[in-house]
Amino acid sequence: MKNIITAVVSIMMVAAVYGQATVSPAVEVKPVVKTSVDSKSVTPLPSQLSRFYCTKCEFSALKPGFCPTHKTSLIKVGTYFCPVCNMTNGKAGKCPTDNKEFLLMTDKVKKVEMKSTDKKASN
Repeated sequence: MKNIITAVVSIMMVAAVYGQATVSPAVEVKPVVKTSVDSKSVTPLPSQLSRFYCTKCEFSALKPGFCPTHKTSLIKVGTYFCPVCNMTNGKAGKCPTDNKEFLLMTDKVKKVEMKSTDKKASN
């Protein structure tokens, strides 16, 4: 009986040692590199976030959506858009729908461009 217990214990010890010594080939161990600032934990400043503007008023938002007053889609800063139909484009050119020049949506020029376009349209 003593021999059986000794054999079982020695088999268990060999299995435990062998199990610790082998590493599964599917597991890849990568070294942990600590940085002083984690890029995911840094909140961007409001000036670094993309803004979306209504083409008819001063309304702006940080996410795409619609103007609550005019019910038009908001245009992202840096995007070209048609002042008549609000069609957007990634580059300058003419709108295929109404042949108007695309305007660049910017923070500073938006209001001036829209007022000049409204005056031309009303004449």
